[in-house]
Amino acid sequence: MYMMKRDEEYLSASNVSIWVPIAEDADEEEQEERWNQVLESFKADYPVVGISLKLIPEEDYADELEEALDAGKAPALFMSTGLSAEYDSSLADLEDTLERLNRSDYYYMSEYERIYPEKNRLPMGFHVNTIYGNVILAEEGGALPAENDRAAFLEKKSMLFVGDTRDFYEMQENLRAVYSIVPPAEGEKLAVSFDTEWSVNEDADRKEKNAAKRILTYMMSPAGQQLLHIEEQNSLPMTKDQMEQYLTIYPQLSGLLENAESLPVVPSAEMESLKADLFKELITRDDMRERIAATEANQ
Repeated sequence: MYMMKRDEEYLSASNVSIWVPIAEDADEEEQEERWNQVLESFKADYPVVGISLKLIPEEDYADELEEALDAGKAPALFMSTGLSAEYDSSLADLEDTLERLNRSDYYYMSEYERIYPEKNRLPMGFHVNTIYGNVILAEEGGALPAENDRAAFLEKKSMLFVGDTRDFYEMQENLRAVYSIVPPAEGEKLAVSFDTEWSVNEDADRKEKNAAKRILTYMMSPAGQQLLHIEEQNSLPMTKDQMEQYLTIYPQLSGLLENAESLPVVPSAEMESLKADLFKELITRDDMRERIAATEANQ
């Protein structure tokens, strides 16, 4: 059962600016409505805190954020995924936020300090590396690909792709009844990496900074995780209760995630290397085509 440590600490009147990257094909009105729902409980609990939400196309987001940080005009709260470590001094320590969370309610939070020793980024989700196979091509006896090519796999031109669980939604949309999730064999490493990281601006006004840190706890609530990951179809939810709900909606991932808590957690850069190495290993396996053909295509 999810519990968030609550206290009666007063939040002063302030206005918190929040920047959110959105996909090119996303409906801006829908995204704004979803974020208003994420923030609804916070607004009800702290009506003295105003919120200014800015949605930015994801292709422009990184440049715009870096320019704002360089100019001292960054928002109080922002997604920091992919932001260079050279900006770490601009990110506030999130110990206050972490203390308000019951870590046992979340996956992998015991590993937080190892992955984020500066404690200045809070992940809202995670992903697991995943072996995807094209059952139809495998049954037809085609050749294994030489490259780990996501686009070719989505175009039904490749039998094998090693990606992660974030690719699942596009596989479902484009390759239903064609692709499968191939169980790893002994020695084929699966791991977890955090994503959807958020940070608070160290240089923000003290009142804004305190409010921004509090908002993060609401984003980590079951309602926040529901909206950010289940309805948004993004990363896997951090809360264990929400994961149970997630797997009732997407049972195709149940086999992959049945032992999720036992998987090792690796930094994002290491995850990319792990996926590349796993692909190279799989295409040398004499039985790989047969393994793919033996799986059932996801519906």
